[in-house]
Amino acid sequence: MEAHCGALWNRHAIAFVDAEAAMDALKQVLEWPDGAQLGVDALLEPAWREALSAHWLRAVVSDIDANGHTAPVSATQATPLTAHLIQHTDGLPAPESAWRASDCPIEIISDVPTPLPGVGRASILLLSMDPGQMLQGGGLCLLLDADSERAAALRAARTELPATLACALARSQWAQVQHLLARRAQTAMAYARLRHRGLFTLPPVPASGRHWRHFTLAFESTAQRDDFLAFLNRAQIHAAAPPGWALAPDEAALPGVNRWLRHSLRLPIYAALDDAERKRVINRIHRWSERNDNR
Repeated sequence: MEAHCGALWNRHAIAFVDAEAAMDALKQVLEWPDGAQLGVDALLEPAWREALSAHWLRAVVSDIDANGHTAPVSATQATPLTAHLIQHTDGLPAPESAWRASDCPIEIISDVPTPLPGVGRASILLLSMDPGQMLQGGGLCLLLDADSERAAALRAARTELPATLACALARSQWAQVQHLLARRAQTAMAYARLRHRGLFTLPPVPASGRHWRHFTLAFESTAQRDDFLAFLNRAQIHAAAPPGWALAPDEAALPGVNRWLRHSLRLPIYAALDDAERKRVINRIHRWSERNDNR
């Protein structure tokens, strides 16, 4: 698995038990002091926030772009950042502004497990295989580094190998990665043709491509979003208001994040969604759009 992922991203790959173990190794090798400030994108996965906290590292949260809803904006503050964790949220490559926040960018590629234009610019990449991620591996975390000497030091800092079962699951997921991503992309392209009648906004599909961790719709009002959600749920279609976990108070209070939480909704897009289920989702959405367009 390490060899496969290393070749895919042209880096040295080291598998850690989890995100916390990977962060511990990074802190040691990069010599981050306790209390070091790391810039993080809004909506950073909980595993990474917990890993920072566990190792006495402070997360400095930036807001999100009101236009893209998931595109991070670089933090601006007086104290320099020791590093910046750049997350390609929902599989959309991070904007250029994210790269100006720190001289030490580290990319989280969990939402972009295979290369895309604009992804893989940093020397160090992190990929979590937690439950709920695009690829799952019992919480296993892959750290990929282009610097061979530093990669050797990171490997030496690893105190525990991932469990055999976690590695087996991760290898199975990597063996299917192209199929899993293709299934998500097929669903996303079908959703992209939704007849929304101006009642909601579809997520961006850049010409350079993206992966589809989620397919997020944006509504003008919370009431409209909630009506749409209830309409789907009555048909046992389990769409959800994002993000799916409790946000830290400082994060939820950011204007862009706050708006995104109140106006967004994620459609089911998991790889196991079959064609009949996808068609049922689309038909239900069209019924809601027709009903509301006539009001």
